[in-house]
Amino acid sequence: MEKETSQKIKEDVQRFTKDLSDFITRESSKLDQLQKAHQQTMKKKYETETELQEEGKVLKEIVQDRNRRVNEETSKCVQLEKDLDDLSKMKTVLPGKINELVQKQGEKGEEFKQSKSEIEAIAQEKEYKMSELERGVSLFQKWLGLDFKTSDGILRLNFTHVDPERHDRKFSVAVMVDENNQYQVFECSPQIVTIDTLVERLNDCNDFAWFVQTVRREFKLACTL
Repeated sequence: MEKETSQKIKEDVQRFTKDLSDFITRESSKLDQLQKAHQQTMKKKYETETELQEEGKVLKEIVQDRNRRVNEETSKCVQLEKDLDDLSKMKTVLPGKINELVQKQGEKGEEFKQSKSEIEAIAQEKEYKMSELERGVSLFQKWLGLDFKTSDGILRLNFTHVDPERHDRKFSVAVMVDENNQYQVFECSPQIVTIDTLVERLNDCNDFAWFVQTVRREFKLACTL
């Protein structure tokens, strides 16, 4: 009887030991899984933080680029206002010079009357041509990537968005009205083969808007050659 009791206790101890070992094994496996899950979570968190940092850098660069463009456009607007002011001053000075010439010729009788008539006609024609210059520039400024500058009676037209490969490439032509009230091209870059013909037609039709549009088309055509 005592022997059987001892045997049973031994079996119970063995069974308890096995159950305890199985429990420890299961719990260790769960602990390993939790540890791996934690490591994966931390890794994903690090990757997410890295991605957010990279996105932050990209957004910062985008903001800086937009600010730079705003500053550039602001500078262009300031320059455009200055150019328009220069044109307004030219229109103000021109009538004064004409009146001065008229006064100096006041004592020449009939000759003066004829001269005055000629001067007024010249002034009207020149004023018309300057008006055409301004109207043509204003008309195509927005749609043709055009800006302009005036200096010493010379109007310089600068075109962009002409070369499909280089939108910022600048093409320019400088125009003036000479003493005979004829349009003259002072400079053309790059040179247009037909520029003399275009100026001749401009002097015949007095359509400066047509001239601006045609010059731009010739510049664009030159880009394909």
